[in-house]
Amino acid sequence: IRAALNAATGRLYVVHLRDDTVHVLDAKTLDLLATVPVGHLPRAVAVNAATNTVYVANYGSSTVSVIDGATNTVSTTIPSGPLPRHVAVNPVTNTLYVSNYLENTVRAIDGTTNALLAIIPVGRQPNYLSVNDAANAIYVANSGDDTLSTIDGAVNSVSATLRTGSRPAGVAANATLKRAFVANEGSQDVSDLDITDPLRPIVVRTIPVGHPAQGLAFDPGTQTLYAADYLGLNLIVIDILTGTVTQTISVDSGRLN
Repeated sequence: IRAALNAATGRLYVVHLRDDTVHVLDAKTLDLLATVPVGHLPRAVAVNAATNTVYVANYGSSTVSVIDGATNTVSTTIPSGPLPRHVAVNPVTNTLYVSNYLENTVRAIDGTTNALLAIIPVGRQPNYLSVNDAANAIYVANSGDDTLSTIDGAVNSVSATLRTGSRPAGVAANATLKRAFVANEGSQDVSDLDITDPLRPIVVRTIPVGHPAQGLAFDPGTQTLYAADYLGLNLIVIDILTGTVTQTISVDSGRLN
């Protein structure tokens, strides 16, 4: 994800690939508070609100920049393995997870010491990650072989692999509702998963969306899933109760289709 919110501090972090920086914004006013230089081609950002720490995956320099949220400065830079695609944090265990697109692995990193805990083999071309912190489970969308790997965070190994749609990208999970969702860019649909057993998800249905869905966000209060397409032209609104698309919003014009 190229933006992340620290709800505790009201700070929004947005990565900028073109100038290798992260912009820190006031989430209410959207005023720019700081511009933080990071590594080359920053691609994803994640926040650990418990420690007020921000992690940035630098795709071009194969590193993760660690930003101190109190000072808006880089406190350290961690080697990440080749082509880090995405980053996610479990705030309960203070563990960072980084997907390595070229190496077909996920790295688990200790958030306290920044030490490497494990290199976990997953599917081909791992992309987005989602952490179920209550269950200590990590879901990895593998774009290269149309699968989802589930990592057991207690032992840092894959507990299950399941087939998704074509070119899975975005992942979103909600532990309370025991649901997870995978955006499949190639087949233009969303896989709806039952995570009653969080370490062994099951696909219960496929929801056609008609666009190359990539990024996902889930609102459990309204049972609404939001999917952004690959080109950033459309926002697809999905009613999870019915499993249907209720709106497609043309982002470039603001017009409802």
